[in-house]
Amino acid sequence: MPVIGKGLIESALKQRKHKPIFMLDIAIPRDIEPEVGQLDNVYLYTIDDLEQVVSDNLDSREKEKVLAQEIIIKQSHIFNQWLSILPNEQLLQHYRTNANQIKNAVLNDALKRLKNGGNGEQIIKKLADQLTNKILHTTFKNIKQTSPDKLNQCEGCIPNIKK
Repeated sequence: MPVIGKGLIESALKQRKHKPIFMLDIAIPRDIEPEVGQLDNVYLYTIDDLEQVVSDNLDSREKEKVLAQEIIIKQSHIFNQWLSILPNEQLLQHYRTNANQIKNAVLNDALKRLKNGGNGEQIIKKLADQLTNKILHTTFKNIKQTSPDKLNQCEGCIPNIKK
């Protein structure tokens, strides 16, 4: 037999001037009559209600888990692609550093000649030629020494190259 009946709660509601009552019955067997939940301003929850909430939450979490796994797989793929090209980035940084060192050496030489009163137009032309030749020298040397099969892989790396 339930300990708390509908009549008891109706009396409590009258004394509380019909302010809402939250009731939680986690006993087995039940301590509160099920009819109490039908009263206005009474919110009765049992262990079965809690189990349903837990079940709903587990279902929701399972759906979110699938979405999270998809995000992880996608981001892992992106990260692995980034890792695979990381050596390329380091190679480009080295190439840029080397090109800047060449530029600085040629520029310093040109500035010295300008300070010594040299012809500005001739110095600028010589600077451009030296810079182009020094930056391209190693690349041209490597292209000449590379087999045609391997060179085809580099075709897209060099702008405006046509066979």
